Parts: sequence; structure tokens; C-alpha cells
Amino acid sequence: MNPSSPRGRLRDALLRVGERGDATEADLRAAVTTALRELASEALGEQSRIDLVTVGSEDHPWGRSLGLRLADYDVELPDVLLYADQSDLPPQVQESCPTLSQEEWEAVLLVSKLIFMGLQSEAEPVRDDAGQQPQVTPRPPRSVARERFCQALAAISERPDLRQDELTAQLRTALLNFASETPDNKDAAQRIAVLCTGEPQQGPRLCLSRSGVAFAKVVLSAGGCPVPSCVLEEFPDLTQDEWDAVIHVTALTLMAFEAEPAREVGQRPCRVDGPGLAKDSRQPSMADPSGRARRVSDLQPGPHSESSWALDVYEAEGSRHTTSGCLHPSGGNRSEHFLRLPSSSSTF
Repeated sequence: MNPSSPRGRLRDALLRVGERGDATEADLRAAVTTALRELASEALGEQSRIDLVTVGSEDHPWGRSLGLRLADYDVELPDVLLYADQSDLPPQVQESCPTLSQEEWEAVLLVSKLIFMGLQSEAEPVRDDAGQQPQVTPRPPRSVARERFCQALAAISERPDLRQDELTAQLRTALLNFASETPDNKDAAQRIAVLCTGEPQQGPRLCLSRSGVAFAKVVLSAGGCPVPSCVLEEFPDLTQDEWDAVIHVTALTLMAFEAEPAREVGQRPCRVDGPGLAKDSRQPSMADPSGRARRVSDLQPGPHSESSWALDVYEAEGSRHTTSGCLHPSGGNRSEHFLRLPSSSSTF
């Protein structure tokens, strides 16, 4: 497959990191880095700090796994978010998302951490034969739980045949099967929903179930926020630029698993909501007073914060089309590669 959009190319590159195969670490790193840069140039502009993030490996007693990590600090992104998900809701995030609660902020960070963990490869077994250098075997296949979590994420943008309530139920179930049913994980799972929001209607994306605010919008609004004290306690040498890099790559990853905005009138719209998942109508419209939808090219960085400009671009991208699109960017979908996940509710 050769997705024709930056989001699709990043999504495919991230999913390949954990797939079974013989692709070298260097090749995987190059593919993810190229895709991140492409989407960052569109969504973040010159403020982007994504070059401080790389695909790298971490050695464990049981093997070696690949995933996203800070290049110079040598720490995995999930580890940074692990300590960030208890941080206070930043004022500038509250300003951009007035309905957001502290608990929802924590849920966004926790789920983002789990997404990064799900995209990692399984630990590669290492043979250490006597008198020989350690050799690494080809990457093993994902576990069933990790595979189903990745499938549920990809289904948001690649399964136009599924309704929003089906996508939500599958994602909640897959998240808990992968991450375990701890109280925090259960609470976070209850707070997520796959929704089509915005005016005009945006394609499916990962949102907060109560307010309908997209996860990507929440994270984008945190760009430029000071490093949380709870993160600095664990990583005292972490720089502001490195923290911004974590925020930027988290936001771009969330965007990569959103449905593409429709490029042409007449593309197939989102499947309608099921019970309890009413379409949110409170998302801000990007239309100007004349009624003309604002274009991404109309937006230029100004004296306001970098997160405000990134949010403007994100929301303009979602509202400059007249219909929402759920088709795969290549014109088809990868439904033939997905297991049909249970559509029943989670066990909690």
C-alpha cells in the first residue's frame, strides 16, 4: 500500500515498527522520521521539535524492543508520559478546551502512553552463543492483544463499514485487553469514544466521550507548556525542547489514526452514531464571518502562542471540506487485514 496523504504514510510507518519482519532498525527509523517530518511541516510548521525523537531500541533481560524515544535523552516516549499523566491541567490547555476536566487531561495522556506502547515491537529474543557476538533474530509477530489494539486504532480511519459505537466498543475492549483492567485504565477507557465531530462534520477520530473534544486537539493545545514538575522529578535533565518534542509527536501520532478529511464532495460519510454517542455539535467552526471555510493556507503564525497556531491549522484542516470522509487515503481500505473484533461492550 502507498497511502497518498501524510497521515496515512505516518500511520503505516508507525504500524510497521511492531510488525513481524526483517526490516532493519535503520530502515524503520528512516520511514517514521520522514513521515513525521512531512506531517509536522503541514501541522506544526517551524515550531516542530520532532527531530529530537527517533525510533530506537531498548534492551531488557528478556530481549530488545523497538519504539519511539528521545534521541539524546535515551528514554522511551511512553516512559515520559507515564510520569506526565498525573500532571495538573495546564492553563493554556484549559483555555483552548474550556470543558476539559483534570480527569480527562490525565486520561488523554494515559491513553496516548498506551498507544505508544501498543505500537512498539514485541521484545526480540537474543541468542548469546558461546564465543560469538549476540545475534538478534527477526522481529517476532505481535501478541494477540497488541495486534488487536493496533487493529482497533487503525480501524478508526480504515473501516468505513463500522459505526462509531462499534469502533468505540472495539477500541475500549482492545485497550483493556492489551493494558490490563486496572482502575486507571478502566476509567480512561470509559472516557474515550470514536466520534465524527466538527462543522462541517469531520471524519472519525479519537475523542473524549463526554465533551467530544478530539485527543489530538487537547495535546496540540499543550505545545509550549512548561515541563511538568512530576516529569522533571524523574527526568531532571529533560529540556523544554525535548518536552515539546514529546507533545508534538504525541499529537501527530493521534492525527495519524484519525480519518482523512474528505477531499471531494460525495465521498462516503461516517456511519451514524449508536446509542449514547450523539454527534457533538459544540466543536468550533472554522468559517469566517462571510461563511467561507478558512483554508490552511490562510493561516500564518502570529504573535499568539505556537499551540494556538497549530490548533488553527488542525481545525481548519478538518473544516475546509464539505463532507467528512472515512475512505482509506489510497481509495480503498485495509479491512481484509483486520480481525473482526467483538462489538459487545467491555467487561467493566
